[in-house]
Order: sequence, then structure tokens, then C-alpha cells
Amino acid sequence: MLEAIATPALLTLVIAPLVVAAVAATLGRRAPVFVARLGTATAAAGLLLAVATLPSASDHLAAALLLLIFGVSAIAQGFAVRYLAGDARASWFTCGAALLTSASTVMASATTMVGLAIGWTAVGLALCVLLGTYRELPAARDGVRRTALAFCIGDGALWAAVGLHHLDADALAPVVAVLIAIAALSRSAQIPFHRWLPATLAAPTPVSALLHAGVVNGGGVLLVKLAALSTPLAAGIIIAAGTASMAYGAVLMLVKPDIKGALAYSTMAQMGFMMLTCGLGLWAAAVIHLIGHGFYKATLFLSSGTAIARHQRHHMLAPPEGLSRSRQAVIAATAALLPLGALAAGVALTPTWAEGHAAELA
Repeated sequence: MLEAIATPALLTLVIAPLVVAAVAATLGRRAPVFVARLGTATAAAGLLLAVATLPSASDHLAAALLLLIFGVSAIAQGFAVRYLAGDARASWFTCGAALLTSASTVMASATTMVGLAIGWTAVGLALCVLLGTYRELPAARDGVRRTALAFCIGDGALWAAVGLHHLDADALAPVVAVLIAIAALSRSAQIPFHRWLPATLAAPTPVSALLHAGVVNGGGVLLVKLAALSTPLAAGIIIAAGTASMAYGAVLMLVKPDIKGALAYSTMAQMGFMMLTCGLGLWAAAVIHLIGHGFYKATLFLSSGTAIARHQRHHMLAPPEGLSRSRQAVIAATAALLPLGALAAGVALTPTWAEGHAAELA
């Protein structure tokens, strides 16, 4: 069912976080610092293992996603060692983060629709566990409830697509494609499934980093992996929802007074742009965007606690001197050429993602 996880390295990447989750559940209260450091070390080791196996990887998309998964997990858990030091719920976070890492690995490495759906559902369950870190807070419980509702809709749509695809792939292709689009839109907090994302702000900062840098990218991952099943109708729905979400999120991001609220709507807008690229069939661009956004948004959330201090320090500094015309030209040329170069490299390195998945699904 999961051919890409049939190697020892990938089995290790799936099982090791589960071992950490078990240790956190049993020893978390007695040795929270040890458990937190164990989770960080395991994620960092997973990142190194993913890098080591990159040259021999047969699935370039899965290899790139594993770098994102373990990179963000290591960063967030490393940050949480100090951020949640002395917090009674620190081991809960470590357990949930480990479960999320393992489930994300399954989803990224799956090569069948059933395997992908299993990983997809497991990621949603692990996120709900993390969002319940401070479950005694009414806002946290509301966030879990809204998230679970949106995810249930998306998961139901995906599992229905799996069943219909195996029942009659040709006759039901348009219905399957629309169901996949619904699943992707719900996971990436796109209109009309967007209300759950702003409701998760009561979660601790490391949880927000894992959510905004990783989980919401799941919609794009799903669409890229199942690109062979796309239809014009489904693509139109994705383009419309992505465009509306991009505009809506960008406007609200500009007027939100709190940093985490602004970042939440920024994520919605960024996911809207990613959905737009998927709807247009620009699969390599979508993958490059979601990986870049993942690391960038993790950094923004983990540094959100110093936003006020940075703002005050910025106003205390003397205004910068003007740049010369030649330096302005160099900066403008660099800003224009670097994204184009990255996009060209992505297209050159991964030219057969959609074709490869089409062959696997056939």
C-alpha cells in the first residue's frame, strides 16, 4: 500500500517519531526536559537521514517534502524546549509533534490513494491533539471544534473520492476530482472552509509554527500527488476559491492589530496563491512555494514574541541613508532573477511529478 515506505530509511522516519510519542506519553511528567530534547534530537536526526537519502530517492516530491517535514519539526521542537520549559503541558506538545511528524511522513511518502488518505487523516488527528495543548481554555476548545469540523468535511470528501475512484475511475472522474478539490480547500483554510484557521490562535507558538508551516500545505501536497485526476471543473473551483482566499486573507492581514492574527490571514492568502498555481497546473511552482512558505512562516511565528521589541528598536534607529542608483539596480535585478532561477531549477529537477503519479495510479 505504501511502496515508498518499504525502505529501511523511510521506515525509520515513520517509526522513530512514534517511539518518541510513546516515551513522551509514559515519561513526560517525570522527565519533561529529557522528553523534549529527545523529540528535538529525533527530528534533527530524521532531517539528516532525509538529506543522506536524497541522492538515491526515486520520488523527488516525497524527498523534498521530507526535508520540509523534519526541518520544521526540528526547529519547532527545539524552540519549544525553552518556550515550554516548566510548563505542565510540555510533554503533551512533544507527543503531539511526534505524532504529526510521523503522520506527515506517511502522507508525503504514500504512492496510492488509500495510503495518502490514511496519512491525511492521521495528520488531522495529530493536529487536533496539538491544538488541545491548553484544552482548559475556551478559545482552545473552540479552535479544536472548528478545526475538527472542517477536517471532517475534507476527510469525508477524500475518502469518498478514494471509494469512487476504485469503483469506476473513468465514469466518476469529474466527481472524484471535485471531491479531491474540496478536501484540499478544507485543509488549506480556503473559502468557504477558512474560519477554522483564525480560531486556532490560542494554541502555543510552537503549535502555530507546525500548523502554518506544515499542515496547511497539505492541500497543495494532495493536489500535486493526485494531479493526474484533475479535471477542468475541479481546476476552476480551485482557482476561484484560491483567488478569493488570497484577496480576502491579504486584506485582513493588513488590518489585524495582533501579530499572530495577521500571520494567520497571511497564511490564508499564501495558501490561496498556492491553490491558484495548482489550479493552473503549475505543479513545480506550487511545491517550491509551499516549501519556501513553510520555512518562512515557521520563522515568523517563532519570532512573533519579539515583534514589539523589534518595532520599538526600529523606531529608535536613525533613518537609513539613500541607496545609489547602481546599488538599487543590483538589488532589483537580484530580486527579479532569484525567484525565476529557483522556478527554472524546480521545473528542470522535477519534470515528471505529474506523469509519475499518473503512471502509479493507472
